[in-house]
Amino acid sequence: MDVLNYLLGYLGSVIYIISNSCLQSYLTDILIKKINIMSVLKVIEILGNSTESFEDAIQNVINEASKTVNHIKSVYVKDMQVTVVNNKISQYRVATKVTFDIKND
Repeated sequence: MDVLNYLLGYLGSVIYIISNSCLQSYLTDILIKKINIMSVLKVIEILGNSTESFEDAIQNVINEASKTVNHIKSVYVKDMQVTVVNNKISQYRVATKVTFDIKND
């Protein structure tokens, strides 16, 4: 009877350790997935212009932003304007919001 109790106690401990390890592994996986989903982003507003096109004005915004920030994720164009001289477009202007990742390892 003592041997049976010993074996049952031992078996119970093994099952407990295995179940805790599985639970710990499961929780760790969830935590890692949660951490990978999280990002710290910042948004700045930049005005850009070009004598060529709106696309060139937006590219100028990206070029200027990339001089001081890294990991640019997107550029949202809030507003587009042109200046006209003698009935011709002389300048393309864009107001943008540039989003970038500030915590990218």
